[in-house]
Amino acid sequence: MRSRDTNLDLLRAIAIILVIVHHLPQRWPVEHPDLLRHTDWFSAGVDLFFVLSGWLIGGLFWRESAQFGNVQLPRFWCRRALRTMPPYLAALALAYGGVAWNRHEPFDWHYLVFLQNYQSTIQYFRVSWSLCIEEHFYLFMPLICLGLWRGSRRPEIWLLAIALVPAINRVLVWQPDATEGFGFYQSATHLRCEGLVLGVWASFVRAHRPGVWAAWRGVAPFTLAGAVLAMVAVENFGPVRWQYVLRSLLLAVVCVSVLTLVVERASVLFSDSRPVFWVATTSYSVYLTHLPAIEAGLRLMPRLPAFGVLWLALDLVCIAVLGAAFYWLVEMPSLSLRHRLMPGRTHERSPLRDAVATG
Repeated sequence: MRSRDTNLDLLRAIAIILVIVHHLPQRWPVEHPDLLRHTDWFSAGVDLFFVLSGWLIGGLFWRESAQFGNVQLPRFWCRRALRTMPPYLAALALAYGGVAWNRHEPFDWHYLVFLQNYQSTIQYFRVSWSLCIEEHFYLFMPLICLGLWRGSRRPEIWLLAIALVPAINRVLVWQPDATEGFGFYQSATHLRCEGLVLGVWASFVRAHRPGVWAAWRGVAPFTLAGAVLAMVAVENFGPVRWQYVLRSLLLAVVCVSVLTLVVERASVLFSDSRPVFWVATTSYSVYLTHLPAIEAGLRLMPRLPAFGVLWLALDLVCIAVLGAAFYWLVEMPSLSLRHRLMPGRTHERSPLRDAVATG
């Protein structure tokens, strides 16, 4: 049994906290424009989730291929579907129930096939845009990895090239209104998937290129510093077009550098604490439900004095309660169902390892 990497738990906890801090000021009834400007960068929590997902899925893929000599793609896809879709559908029902009750809008079928991130705007359940990207990634990335594994001597080079494709696509689709609002230009999969690809790249190098991995870990601090400085320069001095083109790529580089620096290291401060463990464990449920939780808090706010600290405390309580309830009632049963129907293959005996052991 592989031991749990508590530093990855810490990164998951940081990612969901960043997302919540990004969204909270946007939903408050009292406008705080200065605060919004400062919390805009906290959307990087999603980019950190992307890198973590790429690392996880890539690690599972390379581990299975190393243990068994192949990857059972139907099983791989079914396990990901059983992991992500039941909570997604439950959260979608919750979100649309509120929309139908309050706004009487018809249901949008795009949500059932994960295509709402290709709409000009996302009308409701807005956090689902990142889930669309992840589902597309789960579907297509194993095929790309399989093709690279069988047909290329240097898959890591091709993965780095693929990671540049979203930025190239952003150059091609750019127009002056691309940064207005939130919709296709920010959420389409082919425009925003570099974090996932870089996570897969890091997992491949870790599994199959130990020399490259050691060298990458050595330069990761400098890559991190360079990407941060580049973001500061582009955001403060660059034209809007290049802010749009480079921001997601630079954030992905920052996130994969941070992951590289902490993964498989001794536990950093607080990473092995119980609060970090539970925040990380429930992060998917909290991500799916934190916006309805904030709205629930807003409905209770008129009964409280107009004081920001009380609003913040109430919102955080609502987020924690709804996220925990969703985890126990929806996510845990779906995990149990997956374990019964489709147990992980990498926990089985490996013919390749048995052959090595007896040889």
